[in-house]
Amino acid sequence: MIQKIKSTWDSLTKREMREIVAPISVEGIKGDIHSKGFGGHVLATEFDEGERPEVFTPSTAIIMGGYGLWELEVPEEVQKYLIDMTLKIETVRTHGMLHSPKKGKSASIFVNDQLVDKINLVKPHPHGKDYGVDSRRPLPIFRYINRDKTIQAIKINADEDVSWDIDRVTLEPIILRKEWKPEATMIIGAIISAIIGGIVSLIVRFFV
Repeated sequence: MIQKIKSTWDSLTKREMREIVAPISVEGIKGDIHSKGFGGHVLATEFDEGERPEVFTPSTAIIMGGYGLWELEVPEEVQKYLIDMTLKIETVRTHGMLHSPKKGKSASIFVNDQLVDKINLVKPHPHGKDYGVDSRRPLPIFRYINRDKTIQAIKINADEDVSWDIDRVTLEPIILRKEWKPEATMIIGAIISAIIGGIVSLIVRFFV
């Protein structure tokens, strides 16, 4: 009964607003990377000073036949009102996106050990001669979010002869927030003003 009254009160006085909150990001180099890398290096920061190839930005994790795992924390306050989530796997340089010189190779994306997408490289890359895709597109992953934990695990597997330079892994949450309706705010404000006015009148009457 109390819950029903509260629900009715909320529907009369509050409205629901979809809100895109601040993205949750981690640099590529912050992941747990297991791959062949480039020249034996799997992180751009592993190169000695002055020896890092200019094609790698300082945030790059080099996935080349292997995998990377990133853990991102979604705050409880966001989890509470979460209604949607997208994942972006970002690459700074154009030619560092998911690609392979061999047709038919693939890479897979997992969220909390659940397969989100297996990308088969069967078409020429829009930039360059390899087979590949523009891997920076957002992926809807709301159904894969673990609502019982704040830490969400993003894992990327790449076949042999598949390369993917990852500079940032980003979660973009959308929440449903309730806020007071303007008319409800006005009415409540008027009621509060009337109550305060009544109290002041009583106090003045009592002391005069």
